[in-house]
Amino acid sequence: MRSKKTTSGAGYINAEGKLFLCGLFLLALLIGYFILPVQSLRVTVIVALFLVSTALLYAADQALRSYKLRDQEYSKLKWDMEYAIKTAKERQFMLATKIKELEDSKTATLKIIHDLQLAKEHAEEEKSKDEAMLSSLGEGLIVTDKLGKIQLVNKVFEDLLEWKPREVVGKHILAVIPIQDEKGKLVSLERSFASVLEKGKKITTGPETSYFYVKKNKARFPVAITITPIIIGKKIVGAVQVFRDITREKEIDQAKSEFVSLASHQLRTPLSTVNWYTEMLIDEDAGKISNEQKQYLKEIYHANRRMVDLVNAFLNVSRIELGTFSVEPEPSSVVKIAKSVVAELKPLISQKRLKMVEKYEKNIPVIQADPKLVRIICQNLLTNAVKYTPTGGRIEIEISLNQKSLVYNENKPESYIRLKVSDNGYGIPQSEQANIFTKLYRADNVKEKDTEGTGLGLYIAKSVLDRVGGMIWFESGENKGTSFYVAIPIIGMKEKKGNKKLE
Repeated sequence: MRSKKTTSGAGYINAEGKLFLCGLFLLALLIGYFILPVQSLRVTVIVALFLVSTALLYAADQALRSYKLRDQEYSKLKWDMEYAIKTAKERQFMLATKIKELEDSKTATLKIIHDLQLAKEHAEEEKSKDEAMLSSLGEGLIVTDKLGKIQLVNKVFEDLLEWKPREVVGKHILAVIPIQDEKGKLVSLERSFASVLEKGKKITTGPETSYFYVKKNKARFPVAITITPIIIGKKIVGAVQVFRDITREKEIDQAKSEFVSLASHQLRTPLSTVNWYTEMLIDEDAGKISNEQKQYLKEIYHANRRMVDLVNAFLNVSRIELGTFSVEPEPSSVVKIAKSVVAELKPLISQKRLKMVEKYEKNIPVIQADPKLVRIICQNLLTNAVKYTPTGGRIEIEISLNQKSLVYNENKPESYIRLKVSDNGYGIPQSEQANIFTKLYRADNVKEKDTEGTGLGLYIAKSVLDRVGGMIWFESGENKGTSFYVAIPIIGMKEKKGNKKLE
């Protein structure tokens, strides 16, 4: 490129030089033409002038072409330079844009790194707080995934069960912690635990149950357990199990039961004496008495009978809790027992003008059951229905045969005799239904209407059914009545040796 430009420049200089020389020579010939005196010489000069003029024209043409060529090259060079400058400016602009983008990206990256650092510090702080809270809990904690594998335990778990976290994390909870009953027999909560992970159903056991956790060293202790599902976005992702050692509570309950048993036994003798002598006075075995005196004695007699019933209830509770009551199965008809209880309550039913409806299926079999226990259950349910139904109300008792159709407990698919006692009475408020089988508990809406209740009837009924393989549940609403359901397995009750029978 450089050599071409140099050649063009040289051609341009030669053309101008030739033109200049031709011009000088032409000027010289013109001067000679006018100076020379001889005509022949003038002709020679004219010829020379023609030739020089021709050469001058040719030189001028060459010079003009050189000028055009130079202009073209200059224009091309100018265009190339302008294009190069434009391209350089565009590249400079693009480079500046890229540099700005990189700077913006760097700033954004530094901000993200800063935010991540802050988030990390915040997460570590929250983690430390959570770990501190978990460590400070007074109850054992186990967190599992949706498969039941342990993900996290706290310090109380280590102290109570003597397992280190590294020894149990990743293992199935039921494989790590064996559960036993009072007799040392393994209890399987696999279905119950599966219902938490699959159905999101919360499970709670309390001091009234007899579950024992087995430590690493094979020692055991009684526990109260609560298993709650972990739900994120309507999806069950795991479960949290909280448990606590209830050894002290069991000991206190044992002491209370023993005290109640002792006190009740001591009370029965004087109460029986009062009852006996009162009956003699009313029957005028000790002499004539006035009608007013007889009325007073009847009040004393009824009050004493309530005291006897209360003492018997306390004795039953203590025998159930101490495990000293006996179960003596014999061929029993649940229908006959229920009918006899209804007959006993007829006077009170008539007094309150209640409509009594009885429905008994014809195919109810005779089963091996303790008739006294069945009677206690029927008496408690029917007595409550009569007491808590206003005058003119309706009570219904129904006994049917359920073949593997109980919704209440799907883990027990045997056949049952189902007893249903329903009424249209005061009902049980929703807020109090969870406590209805608790010892000495009475719903607030019936305390004003009946002050003589003990709050022990349903507790005794459920305790008996739990120990003989039966079930009890209910449906109710305040001022909408109540329906209690009892299920007694057709296979009957197993015999249980004990010191005392329930009264």
